[in-house]
Amino acid sequence: MALTHSVSKRLEYVEFLLMFRGWVYRHDLVDYFGISEAAATRDFKDYKHLCPNNMDMNNGTKRWELRDSSFESYFPITQSTVFSKFKMPGICESLGLLW
Repeated sequence: MALTHSVSKRLEYVEFLLMFRGWVYRHDLVDYFGISEAAATRDFKDYKHLCPNNMDMNNGTKRWELRDSSFESYFPITQSTVFSKFKMPGICESLGLLW
């Protein structure tokens, strides 16, 4: 599946939130990237296609949640990448960390 750069960045963000928060809402993508709800929905569909065993929809909370028993990272992430992302106010806010 060929991804555009912008879609790839959004899917990487989805995976990052799953890994470090355990869940992700559609509005996380809408707020952080300024995209439409329809585009965010397509992004989740694309991520689910790439990584079918990484997340499940919790219909009660309307959020995608990490399936930790079978999660496999699609986007390589290094320790330095994590630390640099933690320096970004938008990422910290998404994770519930103080900035």
